[in-house]
Amino acid sequence: MSAALSSSLYISPKKPSCPQQSLSTKPTTIKTTLHTHPLFTVADQAVTLQMKEKILCLELMGIDSGKALSLNPFLRSASLDSVESVLNFLQSKGIYPNDLPRILGMCPKILTSDIRTELNPVFTFLSSDLHVPDNAFRRVIKKCPRLLISSVEDQLKPALFYLQRLGFKDLDALAYQDPVLLVSSVEHTLIPKLRFLESIGFTRSEAIGMILRCPALFTFSIENNFKPKLDYFMCEIKGKLENLKEFPQYFAFSLEKRIKPRHLESMERGLELPLPLMLKSTDEEFEQLLLQTKQSSVGYVCRGTSCALTSPGFGSFRHQLYHQSSSVVEEELDPFSLVADELSLLSNKLRAMVVAEVPKLASAAEYFFKRGVEGKQFRPTILLLMATALNVRVPEALAADTADIVPSTELRVRQRGIAEITEMIHVASLLHDDVLDDADTRRGVGSLNFVMGNKISVLAGDFLLSRACVALAALKNTEVVSLLATVVEHLVTGETMQMTSTTDQRHSMDYYMQKTYYKTASLISNSCKAIALLAGQSAEVATLAFEYGRNLGLAFQLIDDVLDFTGTSASLGKGSLSDIRHGIITAPILFAMEEFPQLRTVVDQLEKDPTNVDIALEYLGKSKGIQRTRELAIEHANRAAAAIGSLPETDDEDVKRSRRALIDLTHRVISRNK
Repeated sequence: MSAALSSSLYISPKKPSCPQQSLSTKPTTIKTTLHTHPLFTVADQAVTLQMKEKILCLELMGIDSGKALSLNPFLRSASLDSVESVLNFLQSKGIYPNDLPRILGMCPKILTSDIRTELNPVFTFLSSDLHVPDNAFRRVIKKCPRLLISSVEDQLKPALFYLQRLGFKDLDALAYQDPVLLVSSVEHTLIPKLRFLESIGFTRSEAIGMILRCPALFTFSIENNFKPKLDYFMCEIKGKLENLKEFPQYFAFSLEKRIKPRHLESMERGLELPLPLMLKSTDEEFEQLLLQTKQSSVGYVCRGTSCALTSPGFGSFRHQLYHQSSSVVEEELDPFSLVADELSLLSNKLRAMVVAEVPKLASAAEYFFKRGVEGKQFRPTILLLMATALNVRVPEALAADTADIVPSTELRVRQRGIAEITEMIHVASLLHDDVLDDADTRRGVGSLNFVMGNKISVLAGDFLLSRACVALAALKNTEVVSLLATVVEHLVTGETMQMTSTTDQRHSMDYYMQKTYYKTASLISNSCKAIALLAGQSAEVATLAFEYGRNLGLAFQLIDDVLDFTGTSASLGKGSLSDIRHGIITAPILFAMEEFPQLRTVVDQLEKDPTNVDIALEYLGKSKGIQRTRELAIEHANRAAAAIGSLPETDDEDVKRSRRALIDLTHRVISRNK
């Protein structure tokens, strides 16, 4: 039996293979291990051989046996056979042997749990109630081992029911991102946190909205987190509850290490920064931000009709906001909130459009359209704002020559259709890219190919493209159909360029920028142009819309290149250095190669010798590659803002507001950290 237990633990042959064997073959090692253990005191000389075996097996698994026995006294009387059965059961559910030290170390009670009445019901709950596939059990349990010691009927199901009533509709998010909420007491943890938010002045719906945006609020202590941070916010920052409603993540930052130091530094420089900008900026970005000495309101410095939009960590760039007043700063805008209602309609429509007869295909197709996983919907936001920004009177001469002009309500529906089509094409490209890149995560959850396999992922992408084609045909505008068909061609061309490039092409910035346009910027630029064409706008206006999308897309990718070297895997939803580790050469390295030609040889050997990654990073650190990439991104952001500023003038406030929001997006793209 000891040998069987040893096998189930996958103990390295370099260590004793099992307790009984080791007592005869490695007496010194075993004696040393046991005698240094807390149980081996003078009072514990009568410890049985079975207990010694148990202690040794726990230690060989990397579990602190003293802590385990203290947290779970039932381990003292449990038989090795029962412990072995639990270990075998966990491994049968996909838990890896090297996961066990952490899982069992956190929850040693698992070792004495009844498989039939306690452990198995948890996996049934994950499968039936949360729809977690068998091959994803490990991911969920690693995230929250306490699930295995929680009663399904008394804890997990009541918590799930309560959370769903509040509005937590995305089961994947609960399973993969916030499973700790399922093991939190509804009566003693969840309800008190919600009531506390209500007690400080938020309505119930506002408090719920904050929690849905930042589920971690349910995990924070009222006494040790909420109250001290709220006191500081109200008394020192002198903020308004509205600020916390918009940015509930405030409570997730350390009061002593982040909130206080940054607020005090800001005040010393005479800066009043929005909470997200003050707290979410990296240390480098924040230091750069503090260098700005004449800044007012929301990051704008206004002089006459010209406003400089500062970009923390990336220097500053200027563009015209083209507002009528020369003495006041334009109102702060949240581009996403301006079209929030339409985004909700769009999300519902997309979920309805990807319904399929085959359940497996339907589940795959809607994977990234489910609530909580749809992302920020960056592209639909741009297109809906562009539709409003172009809502100006079409010249009579042009209108007379345009047969496709339709009533404004119908036009808006058709333009929203472009946003829906664009998002389907975008998600289809993500599904295909993840297969090509063998990715295992996307948007903070398991990638579809990781969860359902490559074949289903490819078919789901094809299915989305077919649905996009059907929706495109329904617009009955051949020029728009041609534009978006070209986008699909560009996506394929860009990916092929990346896979088949010659050495000279990989070293060429022009080649890289062309590939980037095909892979990233073509979709948004041609979609923006399609919005203008449906509105019957002139070729000049359509070109401006195209230029905005093209330059914004290029700026977005260039900052993505920077973040691959400077960001974290947590903030990016992927591993940092992912491009260079796959041998993909991006703008920062290309600029570094111009300064250090010897770097060319290093990058050419990246796939053959992974150690060259570190050498390449050393060269990059000595170069201005990161800085020059940021500068190029800012240049393209400027061009995007200038395109909006060149649109025909208007007195319509909604149109002007949408144009300002589009310009604001250029700043957000440059200053983002994920």
